[in-house]
Amino acid sequence: MSNNYKQDLQSRLQDERQKNRNYLVKSFDDFRNELLQYAVTYFPDKINDFSATSLGGMLLDFASIVGDTLSFYMDHQFNELDPSTAVENDNILKHIRRAGIQSSPPSPATAIVEFVIKVNNDTSGNPRSDLLPKILKNTRLSTNQGIIFSLAEDLDFSDMKFKKIVKRSDLNYSIVVKEGLCISGLRTTESFVFGSSPGTFPTVFLTNNNITMIERVYDNENNDYYEVEYLSQDTIYKSIKNNQNNERYYEIIPASRRFVKEENLLTGEVNLRFGGGSNQNSEENILIDPTKAALSLYGREYFSKLTFDPGVLLKTNSLGIAPKNTTIYVAYRYGGGLNHNIPQYSIQNIIDTENIVFSDVTSQVDIEIIKRNISVQNPTKATGGTDGLNFTELQQNIPNAMKMQNRIVNYQDLLGRLYSMPAPLGRISKAAIADNTYDFFNKNLYLLSKDNEDYLTICSDALKKNISTYINEYRLIGDSFTILDGIVLNFAINIKVRIKEGNDPAAVKNSLIERLIRLCRFDLYQIGQPIILDDIYNIAINTPNVYSIATEKKDFIKSVTGSRLPAPGDPRINEIVYSNNSFNPITVNYKDILYPPTGAIFEMKYPEYNINVQVVV
Repeated sequence: MSNNYKQDLQSRLQDERQKNRNYLVKSFDDFRNELLQYAVTYFPDKINDFSATSLGGMLLDFASIVGDTLSFYMDHQFNELDPSTAVENDNILKHIRRAGIQSSPPSPATAIVEFVIKVNNDTSGNPRSDLLPKILKNTRLSTNQGIIFSLAEDLDFSDMKFKKIVKRSDLNYSIVVKEGLCISGLRTTESFVFGSSPGTFPTVFLTNNNITMIERVYDNENNDYYEVEYLSQDTIYKSIKNNQNNERYYEIIPASRRFVKEENLLTGEVNLRFGGGSNQNSEENILIDPTKAALSLYGREYFSKLTFDPGVLLKTNSLGIAPKNTTIYVAYRYGGGLNHNIPQYSIQNIIDTENIVFSDVTSQVDIEIIKRNISVQNPTKATGGTDGLNFTELQQNIPNAMKMQNRIVNYQDLLGRLYSMPAPLGRISKAAIADNTYDFFNKNLYLLSKDNEDYLTICSDALKKNISTYINEYRLIGDSFTILDGIVLNFAINIKVRIKEGNDPAAVKNSLIERLIRLCRFDLYQIGQPIILDDIYNIAINTPNVYSIATEKKDFIKSVTGSRLPAPGDPRINEIVYSNNSFNPITVNYKDILYPPTGAIFEMKYPEYNINVQVVV
């Protein structure tokens, strides 16, 4: 019985102990051998038989079982302290929150959409200003497949600033075009009623999961509630637009009404938790005179530096005002994914025509005609949509997040910021930083996103604009980055192997292909990562029943470009399309290591076609 227990226990713990730290570095056998030595040394006259079937052997096994079990739990608890080795969900969640990692729901795609309007000309041959509408923010557009996009900003055609205008003086009309940034996903508003006794830190649960952004939270009296990182944060930075020069700046405002967003990282459920105070003193200005925070200096007329007491700035212990005798409205966006990365010219319909408003002097007949003639199109494909990070991927991001600061100081900070951008801005798949040959103080930032089939593609202009705006809020004053498209290099593997007689060539071929896909992990390649030919060779030569390689290492890799239709009987439906960027494996080969050019990445796009194995006996 003891031998069976030992085998079962060791098989259960072997994998975990191989990858985790062993605090006591002792196993069942170690405990039994030490106990046996102890019994033989100190009790030689009591028990002499310690075989597996004896009473002494049973006592040793029982004591060793206790020691091994306690050692296991000690090792387990020790490893739970490390986010990279923790296995319990509750502990991993605590590590994720301690690292400051926010949830990563499926992100929406972003696209630049052209709004095209046909409008009559005035007597001077220009478009009539009274017929030019204003298309409001949040106007919904759709594709023929039913994917919804929303306009992220107002488009005012009456300002006469068009991207393109085509005047047909002979026909007395013009075609005007304006661009607008659109974000995929759905938008909704939920309401929650609060009575006279809302309780301490009241919480509301939103109906939909995978929420990408809380747009606005307000009550019956139009009081705004602001999202903060923690309830003790009593101020926020609010963006203010200067209408004279069309610039934006930030001002600090008090956030007496505030909430935090909490999300269950396992289920995607989202709730909002409000403060616990009353609104009796809600009108008081939380921002006091900063000079009152300076500590008084007594007994001398000099000081080495100004001593500042940050505790004076926080005058409330209520952690925000709780809603009371009111209704709270929560407007938010949700939804996204890879399938939102639609091809160009996919957006064709305007859903909310009531959001197209005209001046008071425009006749109803003209309004109906213009609304019928407005068309939309996306000249470039939408990018930035992802399926979000799962629980394991969030755990893998903990080390980078723990090192990242609230500003961009080094390359790791920048990459950490890019990979953890808020979901509404879109999301990139690959990023790398390289020196700028022509400017010592500037760095090149290479970016790639994914399309709706989960293949690498260049980022849309809308996504690049979002990234530029986002990192500008965190970079140091002297830092500058040039955002460039990454270069995708598609490749294939060609290899010929010899196998032993009597083996099934098809089985060996399938086994080798499966091992190359599983062990090389081409899907995890990063920008600038080389292909090591020795790795491919070692995987091939160590495949069961393979005894030699008939292909030279330099001929393992081949560049693939262009496109073709699937062969007859091929299960694929879509056209097989490769990048137009080619490379010469010989020129990039240095000591059997293939280095991509600066800003390039190797991608094996279709493993089922791109791994060609020939088997000879």
